[in-house]
Order: sequence, then C-alpha cells, then structure tokens
Amino acid sequence: MMRIQKYLIVFVVILSFVSCKGTDEESCSIIDFDEAQVMTEQELFSKVEIISLQNKDDLILSNVSQIIVEEPYILIKDSKNVIYVYTDKGNLVSSSSRKIGNGLGEYSIVTAFGFNSNTNHVEILTPQNLLCYDTHFNFVKKIPLPTEWSKSGKGMLFFGQIYNLSSEQHILVPTSISKDSNKMFIFDSSKAKIKEELDCSEGFVAGINMQEQCFFDFSDHLLGIVPPFVSEYLYTFDKAKNVFSKAYKIKFGKNGLQASDVDNLGKNEERLHNWLMSTEKEFPITTLETEKYISFLMKKGSNMKKWFMLFYDKSSGKIGRINCFSNKEIVFPIAKNADKTSLYAVVEKNRLQRIISHLKNNNVNISYKETDNSDYYILKYLYK
Repeated sequence: MMRIQKYLIVFVVILSFVSCKGTDEESCSIIDFDEAQVMTEQELFSKVEIISLQNKDDLILSNVSQIIVEEPYILIKDSKNVIYVYTDKGNLVSSSSRKIGNGLGEYSIVTAFGFNSNTNHVEILTPQNLLCYDTHFNFVKKIPLPTEWSKSGKGMLFFGQIYNLSSEQHILVPTSISKDSNKMFIFDSSKAKIKEELDCSEGFVAGINMQEQCFFDFSDHLLGIVPPFVSEYLYTFDKAKNVFSKAYKIKFGKNGLQASDVDNLGKNEERLHNWLMSTEKEFPITTLETEKYISFLMKKGSNMKKWFMLFYDKSSGKIGRINCFSNKEIVFPIAKNADKTSLYAVVEKNRLQRIISHLKNNNVNISYKETDNSDYYILKYLYK
C-alpha cells in the first residue's frame, strides 16, 4: 500500500509539472514571420521627432555605441566609455569624462550602464562594482557585484545590462562570455546578494545579437523581457506578483534560422560565429517591445543592405515589413531603444537629410528644428 501511494504521489507531481508547462506554452501568442506583409512608415508611425544632441566646447559627442532613454533623460555611451547625460530635448547636462581613472569613484571599464529613476542615479557597472552617481557625475556610492573571475577564462560571471525594479532591487543580465548567460538574476543591492534566477534557456537558438535593451516597461505592472540571444521565446515579468513567464513564441519561417542549423555546425565557436555572420538565413538581432508593437531588426547575410524591420501588432496579430535600405542608402536607421510608445535611433549628421527626404516622400509627419551645434541626432519614431 505504501509503495502504491509513493508511486501515486510521484505521478501527480509529474502530471502537474507537465500540465503547467503545457498551459504556459498554450498561453503564448504566436508570431509567424512568414505572415509579414510590406508596409510603409506612414501606416505605422504618427510622427518622427528629431532631437538635436547639443555639443559644448569641451564636450563633443563622437562614436556613439549605446543609448538609453529614461524620461526625462537620454544617456549615451561613446566608444571611449564616456557617458553623456542629455535632457529629453537634447540639452547636454553632463558627462563622465572626468571620472575615468583608477581613483575613488572612478572607472576604467564599463560592462553596462543605466539610469535608476527611483533614485535619480546614473549607474555604471564595472567588472566588480556597481557605481552610482548623480546626474552631474558626483560620486554617491559603490556596491560590490556578485561577479566571478577565473584565470582560465572559464566559469566567469560579469554583467552586461541592468534593470531597476526599485531603488535596491535590480535585474542583472550576464555578458555573452559569462557562465549562465542564458539566465538573469534579481539582485538586492542593499545586501549585495542575488535573490533569484530567471531562466531564459528554453528556446535558445544562437548566441548572437545586438540586444542592448532587454527590458520594456509597456504597462504599470508588466515588464517585457527579451533574452540577450536569438531565442524562440519572449517573456513577461509581473512585478506585482513576481511571476516570470513566456509571452510569445516566434516562428522564424521558411527563410529563417532554425536551432537545427546551429546544432549541425557542432561546437567550434569560430566556425559558428563566421557562419552566423554570413548566412542568408534570416533572424532577429534586436527586438524592441512597446505597448502596441514588437519590432524586430532582421539580419540577412553579411551585407546590411539586405537587413529589414518586422513590426508585430500586439492587438491584431498582423506583421508588417519595412526595408532598412533604399537605393543602397539607409532610410530606416537601427533602433536601439524603446519606451511605451516609441522607438529611438541615433543618426549622424551626414545621414540625416537622406532619412528626412525618405520620411517626407512617405508622408510621415516630422518634428525638427535645424541646428549647427549637433553632430548626432535622436530620431524618435512614435507609433500610431
């Protein structure tokens, strides 16, 4: 009798696990890339705002590598790890140029950066610490991170993104070369300890992308999460209930990259990387979620002129396609960041007029005040 009860308990546990997994899978909305139809910017966007990024005599922005939009600020990192803080109107507030070094409150390597709207702190992640500054880069505090280091290069753990749930609760994303790079970690900075792991490994396709923003506040309590690699799944995190779950399952389509394509190449990392850089198989390298749409920057081949954007309408389930290039010139710049309503891209001055002409030809409303004191511009694409 005892043995029968034991087997019955095991059976019930297994059954409940399978049922939960099945329910999670069934609750996912399907995004099928084969259903994409050609569309224009006029159909998708109500307006494009062009924001001039102000230069000052001793602070001239160059070689932009990453942007973060966190109202009321725009943060930009250049190729020298200098971080610039702008207002949402493009006025320069400050830069971290005087904080680069090895002294107290200084840094030399940046693995990630962000802005905590709960504290109004600019946050810089180094290989060992989370450094906090006010918006003028006055040093506030240093918090040790749960990083791991090894001389062999194996089993390392560094963090490449941060999202702030509150003033002391954060989600950390490991860098692509770290162990557990398929996970995210909820970090308590008041205790300098990891509280919880979020596992994104299911649906992993390939460890390549340009995903600079993994977290999307498209509602008050729901956080959209995109894994920092090519994945078949997109996720949500319920901040009120502390529940992490799948939200969308992506079908890459007949021309798309499949997990089996990657598996067939074996474990030679260099061979895999070279193949992914050149393959004609289509796959998303940047995914941005807003309240109404999910956009995908699609890579195809080694020539960027073949790249295109897909836009998934969350209410209707329809997908539109817009090419990034026309007549060998870029007409839809690479969007690097999103908020609830808009996509954001950075454009150099010498490419701006071509994009403006394209938008005018497609009857898109443009808000733009020309200035001579800018080398870079933020293009804010507001969805209808």
